[in-house]
Order: sequence, then structure tokens, then C-alpha cells
Amino acid sequence: MPIPLNVLREKKWPVPCHPIGREVIGKRNLSEFTSLSHFTPDMEFIARKGYQYGHYPMPFDYLESHIVREGTLKILPLPIPPEECGITSLVVDKTGRVFGSTAGRRCHLFLWDPKEKKHIVKIGTIDTACTKSSLAIVSDGSILLGIKPTSGESPLYRYVPGYSSNHLEKLAVPVRGEGIAVLAADSDASCVYGLSSITGTFFYFDNKTNYVKVFEPLDEHNLFSEVLVVTPDGDVYGGCRWTEIFRYDHINEQIQRTIIVAPSLAGRKMYNRISMLIFNQKDGYIYGGTSSDGLLFRFSPNLKEVISLGKPLAVPSIRCCVVTPNGDLYGIGGKEMCHLFRYLPDKCDMRDMGILSVASPRHWDGYEFDAAVTGLEGEIYFGENDRISHLFIYYPA
Repeated sequence: MPIPLNVLREKKWPVPCHPIGREVIGKRNLSEFTSLSHFTPDMEFIARKGYQYGHYPMPFDYLESHIVREGTLKILPLPIPPEECGITSLVVDKTGRVFGSTAGRRCHLFLWDPKEKKHIVKIGTIDTACTKSSLAIVSDGSILLGIKPTSGESPLYRYVPGYSSNHLEKLAVPVRGEGIAVLAADSDASCVYGLSSITGTFFYFDNKTNYVKVFEPLDEHNLFSEVLVVTPDGDVYGGCRWTEIFRYDHINEQIQRTIIVAPSLAGRKMYNRISMLIFNQKDGYIYGGTSSDGLLFRFSPNLKEVISLGKPLAVPSIRCCVVTPNGDLYGIGGKEMCHLFRYLPDKCDMRDMGILSVASPRHWDGYEFDAAVTGLEGEIYFGENDRISHLFIYYPA
């Protein structure tokens, strides 16, 4: 029911406590007004008497300073339905072809060939709902795929390039009753290493003989990080309880628990996991990131020491990272609205580059990313992990 006009006129309105408000209504003397320039020069407000405001200086690039402006960025759509196209793993073979896998209601394997520059091709589908998929590529070019199903167990899958689409060979289940949390491999060898999805049981698979060897779980409380990295000497590193680093000695086939711990903010060790590990061929260090605190760190396999490099972004979680041919690091961090960051080891320079946004062929802001890989020409591929996802290609300046 509408309120009568006379009731509105008699109503005593509260006096606002902020300097800009409706108390200016009814004033007749223009000398009682002061003006406030607000962000844009074509917008002004009337200020309360007794307050003086000046122009608020704003950077000339304020409205664009939050997006990535260095380098070139483009995106490619996926031929995969929504809610099935979140990219969680990317690998590059020796010819430069990019293979990716998705998670969601189903898992899809796709291929992008930068030499043809046509479109992304879907080459396989697994009709199992999963929260994560992981890829690894071995010396003969075979692609190994593991998924983390929402329930039940899952085997390893193998795709041999050159076969027709959907030719995914089902292999053994490494750990009964569990899926696969992560895979990693040395591209010059035939072995693939992995962790099971529930207990964090370490295993390796020999692609030549189809032999699987299963080790013990990393932690009796099933606390582990879903990351692995293989160094050039063949050893494997990962994270067990909280942010403790373990080493797999491939010669003696032993898992060695170390006392080396990735950095955390004070009192937050129990909330953290190692969310990213990558080896830098240029300086011989393993670089890593943490989940809850979003700290970047450097680990020396030879010296057995960890150096904290700080927080590249004012947000938690470092989700993925790559190393360029000249040794620079580009990574993604944050939740819901991810930012790109850059770290130059030679200069110890770390920068927030902004969010990944493109205007063509249509405007699209990338919100969440969980996979990244470097191409043979130095281009960087980022896999978007959202309801509708794209493959982002970034060319550093």
C-alpha cells in the first residue's frame, strides 16, 4: 500500500553520519556547498557544510591495472560440454603438441597442435565422474592418465598417439579401492610415478613391461600433498604430512622421509599442503608453493635446504607454475579470481601480473586455473578449471 505524501513530509528522517548525503536538500545559499571530484572528472558530489574535499589522485591506468598487460594472451574453446571441461592437467610432447585432461561429470583427453593452429581435438573420454585428472608422458610418447573419482577405484589409462579417438587402453588399478591423485614421469624414461587418492600410497608403473610396484602410504593419517616432481637424476620428490618433503631414491627404490619442511606462516603449518612443485633446469632448484598461505619457496636437492621467497600474491594458494626456457617462473595463485605472477630468479624480482583477461574473439576473464605447461617456443599454456573452461595461451613479453 502506498504511503500518503503528507505522512512522508511529516516524517523525521535520520541525519546521515557521512559527509555526503541528503542534508543538502532545501539549502539555498550556494556558498554553503563544496564539491568533491570522485574518480572520474565528469562526476561530482555535493559535500556537507564544513567539509573540504579536493581531487583524489588516481593512476592513469587505474581501470586496467588489474589485468595482465605484459605479453600477448589468447584463448581456445574446448569441444567438451560444460561441467566436464575443467582442465586439471597439461603436458607437452617432444614435437610440441599439448595434451590436456579434464575433470567433472566425465573425464576427457584432448589435443592441441600449435603447428596446425586449427582447433582443439577431443581424443578420449572416460565415463566416470572425477574431481581431478593427471597426465604423464614417457619416453616413447605414450600418455598415461589417472583420475581421482568421486567414489570407488580407478585404473591407469594409456593413450598412444597415432591411434583413433577414444582409444584409451585400460591398465591396472595401482591401489585397490582408490583412484589416482597425481602422476609424474621423466619424459626420457619409461616409469611413471603416482600417489593413490585416499591413503597417499606411492607407486610406480613401468610402461614397457606394464609392471606396477606399490609402496607404503606416505603417512599413517593419510595426510599428504597431491604433487610430485621428478628430477633429472631420476629421484622423485613430494609432500607428505603437512608440508614435509619426502624423497624417493629410484636406485635403491626407497622412500626417504626428511626433516625438511616447506615454509608456513606462524601457527599455520597444520593447515598447509604443498600445492605445487616444479624443477628448474636453469638453476637446479625445485620450486614449490603452499596451499593455505600461498608462499613460494625454493628447495635445493643437493644442499637439502629450503628458502622461502615470500608471497607473490595477496591471496592464498599457489595452484600451478611453469619454468620458461630462460629460467623465469610464471605461476597462478588465488581462489575464485586467480592472478598471474612472475618470479625472476636472477634478479630476485617477484611481481603480480594481474588476472588473465581477453577481449577477442569474445570477452572472457579467467577465474580459476589448475594446470600449466611451457611449449617448445616458450609460450605458456594455462588450463582453466571452471564450469565452462578454455585453454589460455600466454606469450611473455
